[in-house]
Amino acid sequence: MSSQMNVLINRSDAIGDTLLTIPMAIEIKRNFPDAKIIFLVSPRCQDLLLGAHFIDEVKVIDFQKGNFRNFWILKKIFREFQINTYFYVGGRHLPSVVAKLLRVPFRGGLVSRWPSFLLLNRGLRQKRSLVEMHEVEYNLDLLSPLGFKVNYDFRAITAPLLKISQMEKEMALKLIEDRCREEKIIFQKNWIVVHPGMSGHTLNWSAKNYARYILKLEKRLPNQYLYIVSYTPADQKYLNLFQDEFNKPEYLGVRNKTFFYNGQKEGLRTTLSLFSHASLLVAPSTGPTHMANAIGTNVVAIFSPIKIQSTARWGPAYNLKNKVRAVVPDVICGEALKCAGESCNYFECMHKIEVEEIIQKSLELLGPSH
Repeated sequence: MSSQMNVLINRSDAIGDTLLTIPMAIEIKRNFPDAKIIFLVSPRCQDLLLGAHFIDEVKVIDFQKGNFRNFWILKKIFREFQINTYFYVGGRHLPSVVAKLLRVPFRGGLVSRWPSFLLLNRGLRQKRSLVEMHEVEYNLDLLSPLGFKVNYDFRAITAPLLKISQMEKEMALKLIEDRCREEKIIFQKNWIVVHPGMSGHTLNWSAKNYARYILKLEKRLPNQYLYIVSYTPADQKYLNLFQDEFNKPEYLGVRNKTFFYNGQKEGLRTTLSLFSHASLLVAPSTGPTHMANAIGTNVVAIFSPIKIQSTARWGPAYNLKNKVRAVVPDVICGEALKCAGESCNYFECMHKIEVEEIIQKSLELLGPSH
């Protein structure tokens, strides 16, 4: 390995997964301050890591555009940055193929499916479904073949991992103010963001409860907050359930205090800026939860008790200045991989989380004046 360490980290999958990989860069830089670190990400994460600590370059690969085209793009990236250290952490394995063909001397990362056995020479086998560590710790563990003692204390990180400029914050503020004026919504500079949707098969709190949360919190703290319901088109089924509840007559007094925000339409940096301005985000185990957590926004996160979906592995990683509350139903769940359905004594366990509990956790983070 040359004296200059040039590292490419392949994390070409979801937003939350990518954010939980940043400590790998921090730990590499701690031990090799002169190392150059390049993150390879999917298009959805293109603007996510701008200004992230300890990351020198971000490269984007759209795997929907075909392996042949991407092969030559990847080959150019590896040669341009003279990559001599490669990590596969998640996503497609085409970069691993290029790393092997170019004879990158150190090819580490997660060894699980068959391509990783053929393509990685310094990889580690991990049984992440056992949930013996947090996802960040699993990622940090991949660094151990580099030969230094890995510091797994990622919770000691006290500064936000992502930077949002003052200009970005001001533009997000103006955007929401203008949209509220257009839609005749009462604008407030203090925001609470509610994100009821999620992807995948993780158990979620009832979307109707997110609507009830807004109604009850507004009664508790009248005329103090603008409520922003965050979503993307992928969250449509949850948004429909939310609106079924929200359109009931008793919500009339809170409708002109609630703004619906399409994150996909406005873009990732605008969404991050919106979250950075918010007093609080309430959401399930999803990318926006990790986004808000990574920029130091207060987060109330709602989690499934199923082992592989639990806070033990996927909880908000960075409890910056005590800004996180994770809520899990009070049940003894014996399931490791997926919900047992009606055969479980605690079936529909997410309903055991009361709206009042989420309000109490919110008030803890909003401060003593509440």
